[in-house]
Amino acid sequence: MGGTVLTRAAQQVPELIGHMVYLTAFMPASDVPAIAYIQSPENAGELIGPSLRADPAVIGALRFDLASEDAAHRQQLRQAFFSDVDPVVADAALGLLSPDAPVVSRWVPPP
Repeated sequence: MGGTVLTRAAQQVPELIGHMVYLTAFMPASDVPAIAYIQSPENAGELIGPSLRADPAVIGALRFDLASEDAAHRQQLRQAFFSDVDPVVADAALGLLSPDAPVVSRWVPPP
């Protein structure tokens, strides 16, 4: 959900942002929560939600099992994040992701 964080940061402190780059991320319109995009008909069949290993509402994060030994789960993660990338490269890239991406309802800039 890095796109929503980046968008919010740019809205809060635009003077600190020179350029923004979105890679496989949401670029939400102002005041439209990411969940609206996630639940839209155009997002049917997405693979991120089914790849989660815990309820984000309970743990406050999007939790992925990036070190899973389950071949089917690893394939799902590769397809969700790196569908057109060589599996060896995708596995290396999966190792660089954070297993718990924080879910926040409101971003507060640092003092």
